[in-house]
Amino acid sequence: MFETIVAIVTPFTHDNLIDFEALIRIIDNLIENGVDGIVVLGSTGECSSISDDERNLIYQFVTKYVNCRIKVILGVGSNSYEKTIKYIKMAENTNCDSLLIVTPYYVCPNQAGLIAYFNKILSNTGKDCILYNVKKRCGCELEPETVESLIVNHDNVIGLKQACGRYNDYINICNKFTNFKLYSGDDNLLLEARNLNMHGIISVIGNAYPGELVELQYNGDKEWLDKICKAIYKYPSPTGIKGAMEAKELCSRNVRLPLVSLNDNEISEIQSICH
Repeated sequence: MFETIVAIVTPFTHDNLIDFEALIRIIDNLIENGVDGIVVLGSTGECSSISDDERNLIYQFVTKYVNCRIKVILGVGSNSYEKTIKYIKMAENTNCDSLLIVTPYYVCPNQAGLIAYFNKILSNTGKDCILYNVKKRCGCELEPETVESLIVNHDNVIGLKQACGRYNDYINICNKFTNFKLYSGDDNLLLEARNLNMHGIISVIGNAYPGELVELQYNGDKEWLDKICKAIYKYPSPTGIKGAMEAKELCSRNVRLPLVSLNDNEISEIQSICH
């Protein structure tokens, strides 16, 4: 089974507060359209602009509202060991299914640093953990040998979200460790991931097009996928997808600085392409 998981946006009101009513609409729409799970407060959720108090509220709200109807994966990563542990402890007070832990951004540690960092984190939680490579945002990534060493030493490593391409470098790990799941983090490479028998996609475009995302694994409509990705990723994420979501009346286009919201013309362009 190819899992369709959506990294959800964090909707904001016009007063720049968390829009919990919109969050309910988003979650309901995803469940109704058959997605298998959601990631909360990943990069698509603008996690870097969320306060610790807001983070805890969102963790609690989403896990209670979903109530085990689909998988809930909580993003807990940062570029600080202490902050990551703090976020993990928040997450452990929910009934989430697993944690998503990104490589530390900005500081660009080498493999020795990543091994030390993740060894210490993984030893301090009993929750299942999905590692996360996104080099274009973080400046570093876990190499396959590093991922394998973490799997060997920690039973709670259950998967990797790979948003850097290079899927073939990690496929052998799945063959060696049958319970390990490899997820694509690249919407534009969804069909490649499916054809490689990866375990699923953790998607951005699914926020606005969940039914289409689920259907893609069956119809393989590359033309549609390329058109949507080109329109949405023309802008810094998640500004493009929030523009599409406003057009579908799921949430506002509002983002927090240093991102800026799309203007009316940009949203109209997305809507005309992605109707």
